[in-house]
Amino acid sequence: MSGAQNKVEEFDTEDAETVVLLVDEEERSKLADTFYCLEHQEEDLIKKKVEPLLVRLQRVSDARNLDDYSINKSLRDELRVYTFR
Repeated sequence: MSGAQNKVEEFDTEDAETVVLLVDEEERSKLADTFYCLEHQEEDLIKKKVEPLLVRLQRVSDARNLDDYSINKSLRDELRVYTFR
């Protein structure tokens, strides 16, 4: 095979309407550092304790808003009562 070239495309994040992820080498090295992980281990444990609560709250919210049609219908019925009085 001959004539193959590496295609390099550069783009602006605003033009592409994308989000820039700021992960630099310093952050990567922090995550790989054992002492850094030990120092922040307590914060991680607190976050893990709070996460199940957030998951439960999300499930309750999803269950309440599961049937969009009936919620919308009841809201329209209430608005019609107030409109025609």
